[in-house]
Amino acid sequence: EPKLGKCRDFLAILDALRGSVVEASDAASLSRECYRRLAEACVASTADRAACANSFVAQRLILVPKPGGAVLVALRADEAYWDVSAHLRHTALDHYALSHHFDASLRTFFVDVLGVNPELLEEPAVSSNGHTIPGTGEP
Repeated sequence: EPKLGKCRDFLAILDALRGSVVEASDAASLSRECYRRLAEACVASTADRAACANSFVAQRLILVPKPGGAVLVALRADEAYWDVSAHLRHTALDHYALSHHFDASLRTFFVDVLGVNPELLEEPAVSSNGHTIPGTGEP
């Protein structure tokens, strides 16, 4: 049985959870534990901090349940946000705020280490093909 504990181990687990057939609630629990352990690793190691930041920019490793919780949405750091401004509360965008899905102790990890937007201030721009423009909001 492999020993877990290195940053790359938790990044690999998150990558595997993105497309897994694991129940969404189980995947969400596993991902929360991975984020907690990654946050600890990033405090202890500058190299782990850089590896995490690079991985979350390049890959969709932030897993958030869609409304209803049966399916997870995978986001890159530039697509995610910790909270929404007051005028966006009670909108569909509010559901995807990481603050609703993760413990407040992880805010520093998501915002300061990974570069997640601390607060979505306006609705995301939509491109001509109907997709949101990265870094502006809802997946």
